[in-house]
Amino acid sequence: LEFRRVLFRSVGISGGEPLLHPQIAEIVRLVHGEGLSPSLLTNGILWDESAARELASAGLDFVMLHVQPGQKRPDLPQDATADDAFSIIKSKCAIANACGIEGVAVATVNVRRRAEVDSILEAFFRCEGCQYLWLTLERDMQTLDEGCERASAGNGVQEMSSLVAEHGWRPFAGIGGVRN
Repeated sequence: LEFRRVLFRSVGISGGEPLLHPQIAEIVRLVHGEGLSPSLLTNGILWDESAARELASAGLDFVMLHVQPGQKRPDLPQDATADDAFSIIKSKCAIANACGIEGVAVATVNVRRRAEVDSILEAFFRCEGCQYLWLTLERDMQTLDEGCERASAGNGVQEMSSLVAEHGWRPFAGIGGVRN
């Protein structure tokens, strides 16, 4: 574990919906107890003041909220806009911030749908209380499942970097991979 600590300082908890796990606070506490920074990726449906307080006391540093148009969920209208999604993110970030947890907005985007990307970026700019936006590229899952993701310029990373720059941002990271 000591060797690995040099390589990483945080652990992201995701997969399905982590807030459904009955021992999620204990998992966060375990990660935090190892001197690592725990973060949680959630759709936010179960993220409320009670969950935030419990996970803050367990040592959660970041909650990453994946809410976007097109998702079928009880708190979004069927024809939801980016502003609808970021309204939810704003309220969920406020809950996190009140407990000392950093709120992060997450969106899955396709660079070929430029208007959709622009609307997400613009909605984020208006989302007070949310410091970070994590953009993940929509990918061809069949290609990923076959373990042969294209690493060429056509994979969307350069295009996304350019789109973000047009909005006055400078991306700070973008690393992904597939295990062979």
